[in-house]
Amino acid sequence: MNKIIAGASAAIIALTSVGATMAPAAAATYQHHTQPRFVQHGSYALYNFHRGYRAHHRGYRLYNGYWFPPAAFIGAAIGGAIVNGVLRNTC
Repeated sequence: MNKIIAGASAAIIALTSVGATMAPAAAATYQHHTQPRFVQHGSYALYNFHRGYRAHHRGYRLYNGYWFPPAAFIGAAIGGAIVNGVLRNTC
């Protein structure tokens, strides 16, 4: 009787842990943006939700006449690296 209970308990724990690890991956959604978002607002602009300025800022990058922080461009670099890595691994 103890072997049956121990076996059933192990099976339940195994199924619960597999289900728990699969739930977050299934709940995640992937949003693919084909182009970075650039919006002008008078004296400033937004690029990927980062504020850009007309005046030079040290360490910032120039894009369309506005200076943006490096973080505005990181998402595109990471996304491109992931896509290129995935495409290379599948060929």
